[in-house]
Amino acid sequence: MGPSLFAGSLVGGSMFRSAALVTAMAGNLANEPARRTQETALIIAQLVFPGALLREDGKSREALIRVRLLHAGLRHWVPASGRYKRKDELPINQHDLAITLSLFGYLNLRSLHLMNVHLTRREIDDYMAMWRYGGFLLGIEEDILPASLEDQEEFFLASCVDEAHPSWIPEATKFVMDDVARQINVNTHGMMPYHVAQTILHQLTKFLAGEEYCEGMKIERDPVAESRIVAVSRALGGAYSFVVHHVPLGEPGLRNWNIYTIRRGVAMHEAQSKQKLGGRINVSEDAVARAVKGGAAPSVAASSSSKSSPSIAARL
Repeated sequence: MGPSLFAGSLVGGSMFRSAALVTAMAGNLANEPARRTQETALIIAQLVFPGALLREDGKSREALIRVRLLHAGLRHWVPASGRYKRKDELPINQHDLAITLSLFGYLNLRSLHLMNVHLTRREIDDYMAMWRYGGFLLGIEEDILPASLEDQEEFFLASCVDEAHPSWIPEATKFVMDDVARQINVNTHGMMPYHVAQTILHQLTKFLAGEEYCEGMKIERDPVAESRIVAVSRALGGAYSFVVHHVPLGEPGLRNWNIYTIRRGVAMHEAQSKQKLGGRINVSEDAVARAVKGGAAPSVAASSSSKSSPSIAARL
C-alpha cells in the first residue's frame, strides 16, 4: 500500500484545489515532505495492529484523534492568519475530510487493483468498515461516511466533477516526490540512485492517478520507463496476492513480518523526532491561541459542518 497511497492517493489527490491550498498554507508538506509523508504512512500502517482503532490506548486511535485536534486548530489559525480568503466555506470542512477519506479508501483500493493486488470481497468490505470508523474518529458526520466501496466511489467521482482541477496542480508539487526520492537514496545507502527513484515515483504517479488527473505536474513522459515500472509493480502485486491466498502460512508470515517492521519504524521515528505520531503541529500555539481569543475565526463546533458543496449531497 505504500506506493499506492503515496503515488496514487497523496500526490494524485492534489487535484482537489481547496484541500491542497489549506495543506500548503499549513506547511504540512512544504516543511520536510519526506518526514511528513513517512509519519502519515506510519499512522496508517499501524492500523494492521489488532485493536489499533478500538482500544482507548491504541496507537492509531490516539494518532487519528490528534489529527482531528490539529484540524480543529487549523480551522482557527488558517483564516486568522489572513492567508485563507474564502468566505463561502471553512477550511478542512466535512466535504474536504470525506474526499481525503476516499483517498485512503476507494482510490487506494483502485490503485492496488491496477497494481494487480487481488482482494476478496470480504477483505474489501472489512477494509471499508475500518476506514468508516477511522472517519468517525476524525469527526466526519455519519451521512457522508461510506457505507460501501461502491458508495464511496460514487461520492469520489461526484467530488471530482465538483472540486478536481488537474490543470491547476502546481508543477512544484513534484518536489514532494523528489524529496522522498532523495530519502530513498539515503535510506538505501546509495544503492537506489536518486534519479532512478525519482523516475519510478513520477511514472508510478502517472499510472495510478491517471495522466489527465495530474496534468499540472507536467511529469515528463518516458514510455520505456513507465512500461517497465508498471510491469514490475504488477508482477510484485500478483506475487503478493498469490502468496497471501494460495501459499500455506503465507498470509500470517507476511502479516507478522509487516507488524515487526512497522513497530520498528514507529519506534525509530518517535526516538528521532521525540514526538508521538500525529502530535507535531506546524503552526505555533500562540498563533492558534490568538485566533481563538480574538474571535478571528469560526468556532470549532461550527467548523464541523461544511458550507461548501450542497450540490454534492444533491448528486448523491
